[in-house]
Parts: sequence; C-alpha cells; structure tokens
Amino acid sequence: MSLFGNWDEMFENSITDLYKFQDVNRLEEIISILKFLRNSEFFIDIANIKEYKKSLFDSGNMGEFNVENIYFFDLAKKSLKNEPIFYFPPLTKFIHYQSLMDLYRILELSYSYDSGHKITDAEIKSIIFSGIVQRVSFFVEDFDNGKILPDFSSDFFKRLSNVYWEDKKAKNLESKIFDVIANILSENSSPHIFTKIFSHCNFFLIACNALKNNRDVVTCDDVVVAYLTTFKILMIDIKSLIPLIEK
Repeated sequence: MSLFGNWDEMFENSITDLYKFQDVNRLEEIISILKFLRNSEFFIDIANIKEYKKSLFDSGNMGEFNVENIYFFDLAKKSLKNEPIFYFPPLTKFIHYQSLMDLYRILELSYSYDSGHKITDAEIKSIIFSGIVQRVSFFVEDFDNGKILPDFSSDFFKRLSNVYWEDKKAKNLESKIFDVIANILSENSSPHIFTKIFSHCNFFLIACNALKNNRDVVTCDDVVVAYLTTFKILMIDIKSLIPLIEK
C-alpha cells in the first residue's frame, strides 16, 4: 500500500491517463510493455543490480582508461553542460553530460544482467570501444541495424543540448509514462538511483530521436521511441552486440 492508495488502483489510473494520448503512434506498445514490467521480476531485478556502481566513469574505476582520450565522449564533455543542481527543463537544458553517461550505465546494467555476474574490466572496456553508445545515440531504436556509423562532430552535441518541447502534449506524455515507471519501481522499493539513471537516459534518447528526424523540437513520437529504445536495451541480449575485448 502506498501513501496515496492501493498500488493496483494507482497503476490502473495511470494507464487510463495514458489512453488519453491514444492518437499517438505506437502508444499501445508502451502500455503493453508497462503492463508486462509490472508483472515481471525482470525489471525489478535489473533495477536492483548493484554492479552499476562499478562504472568506467565513476571515480576510482577509471583504470587504464581516460574518458578524455575517447573522442566521442570528449566531444560530449566539451559540448554539453554538467548536470544542474535542479533538473527542470525548459528552465535548464533538456540534456546534460550526465544524460549521456546514464545511457552508458543503462547499457552496462543490461550487459551485467545478461552476463549474470559482476561486470569485469574487460567487459567495461568492451562496452566503451564497441561503439554501442554511439550507435544508440545516432540510430536510437534501430541501434542494431548493422549500418556504418557516421562521423560525429561537436555540432551533434550542441544541437542535442538545444532541443526543446514542441508543445505541452509531448511534455505531459513523457511525464505520464515516467510516472508509471516510477510507481512500479517505488512499489518494489527499488533504488532511487536507478530511477534517476533511467530518466536521464531516456531524456537523452528523446533528444537523439528528434535529431535523427532532423528536428530541434521534441514531439510525442520522440517520447515514445525513446522509451521503446530504453526498454529494448534492457530486454534484448545486449551482449550479442558487444564483442568481448580480452586484452
């Protein structure tokens, strides 16, 4: 029981609110996945993996790697602002450097869950140098399409940092979907850090999908595709897309 009533009732009310956006393309896919996640141990298990703390980008885990020597991340670090104390688009930037890092962490969590063991230094190195972060950033939901990545420039990140909501409808849709996810996680006492990582990752992908479609404004379609992409990362065998670098 939550402070605000029965969890089942809250979930059903949230889904009912989502159906108010039924004209949005592929919304039914989102609702179907949300219903699956609430009744599956998978989502809660992955939210409770403690290995996300061992990350290439966490202090003390850099090892032989230096993020500033990785061109893609170096561009992002120079072009995107650091995470603000209070994250509240549009008063703050839509995304920040932490948004990209949290996409990496979602990929890391998925890899760790698929592996069934504590992620190793070799696996961290493999995720970074496989190009999977870049593929998701550029292709979004189609990150497994096998196409060659284009060259990245600082303009990519500068444009990402300047996207904005097309209208209140898109912003409200994002909020409604995230409320369902946050409630599922709260119902199962999942760590707040996972909820934050999930949110930041998703905002990054929303912006990426807008750019993929040659827009600087975020639409309802971008919101839906971003959530479907995050779900896809968590639900497929991400290891199959990341060759292991053993040396």
